[in-house]
Amino acid sequence: MKKLKRLVSVAVALAMLLLSCMGVFAASIPAEELVTSETAITEGVIDFLRDDGYECTLNRVKPLWNADRSVAAYYITLNPKGYAIVDTLGGIVEYATEGDLELPEEPVYYFGAGAYFIKSGASFRHVFTGYIQSVQEAAAATQKFVGRCAAVQAETEQLASTQSARVMVTQAFLPGNTRRYNNTDGTCGSTAAVILLMYYRDHIDSFMVPSWHDTADGQSLKNLLYSQIEIYNPGCSHDSLIDGLNYYFRWRGISDEYSAAPVSLTWVNLLHYIHTTQRPVLLGIASISHMTVGTGLKITDGVQYACVNQGWGRTTDACYRWSEFDWMAALNK
Repeated sequence: MKKLKRLVSVAVALAMLLLSCMGVFAASIPAEELVTSETAITEGVIDFLRDDGYECTLNRVKPLWNADRSVAAYYITLNPKGYAIVDTLGGIVEYATEGDLELPEEPVYYFGAGAYFIKSGASFRHVFTGYIQSVQEAAAATQKFVGRCAAVQAETEQLASTQSARVMVTQAFLPGNTRRYNNTDGTCGSTAAVILLMYYRDHIDSFMVPSWHDTADGQSLKNLLYSQIEIYNPGCSHDSLIDGLNYYFRWRGISDEYSAAPVSLTWVNLLHYIHTTQRPVLLGIASISHMTVGTGLKITDGVQYACVNQGWGRTTDACYRWSEFDWMAALNK
């Protein structure tokens, strides 16, 4: 099957590249050493994105590291724009057809979608949020990420062996844009809540948020929600995020109309909310206990990806492999 052959060739190429580019950009290695491996790696990524409707070429390849300094994945920047991160089994963990992560030149440690860390003393610090992980937490995150990659690989190979080689692509997106608010202070829960509430104000129910809390940076509404959601000052739990939203509905006088609750974590449920009801959802990322807002769903070659607003102020959303999420919640209407 095309998909299975692609995965095998990419996995072999990744192993070759690992032997030749420890700790440096692939682009800095002599071209003759990269011709075979780089071509095979990028063919898999380029073919995948072509199936997704995006024509692109390679820009650079950078290895990303596990906590033990073995290679976790490869960060590939694309021309004319966009990026992809490919695990060592050849699976695409995350990608975007616009924008670039702009990761630092120093070694970056990768523990799953959205989890980009650099060393900070004896610990690991998230590149964008400053979130700190201990050595023990990083080792555990590495082990879990490797396990998720292996599970996805097994499912993909089984799919390739039981279905025809036809390409299946399904896409669904919210009809409107979400606010691009920025969480740089560890307040991912209240930031996600504000993005979700402002989507309702902008596109569904203008009464959801009063005009005096409609600000360019979202800070006014976040201040109102902070004490209810950020119970770790900052930092939230799944329960505190739900409780904070339901507190807000009582404060606004609409608790008889709106409520928030967890929903079963299935991509079919995500499709229902995005495509049928055209409502955003809250999605939790397992690798960094991070809250995001789900804005779309893509299925390419049988692999599901959720498109998310990460709450980092970026101008475009990224697509994360469905296996990277561990929690989902939504409003009742």
